[in-house]
Amino acid sequence: MVNFNQFQNLREPVTGDSETPKIARVLFYLCCGGSLTRFEAEREVHDHALNSTISTLANDYGIVFLRERVSVPNWLGQQTDCKRYAIGAAQDNLDRCYWLLRRTWGFIPRGTTPPCSPEPEAA
Repeated sequence: MVNFNQFQNLREPVTGDSETPKIARVLFYLCCGGSLTRFEAEREVHDHALNSTISTLANDYGIVFLRERVSVPNWLGQQTDCKRYAIGAAQDNLDRCYWLLRRTWGFIPRGTTPPCSPEPEAA
């Protein structure tokens, strides 16, 4: 049974091919106990369309999110309404998140030696 502490023991895969997909970065951030508004998502996980990412995780992967309406200051100092997203803490939801990160996006436990690429052939 997975709990929020186990997510903090994971790390992004080191493949050398490309960076971790945005959808996986968002899920990992939220699973480590964070919550995000669309403005925070730009700064923290470089997601410029958080609502779409949350929609994909919910509709395509079955992840349950907590949604809270909040007001945050905009660039003019006035209030802007938006949603704050967090991971639902039900056990089946946490298990689904954990195994998505592990199996789909290759996250590995800290202290594990990542698989390395084959040695280049000698010329």
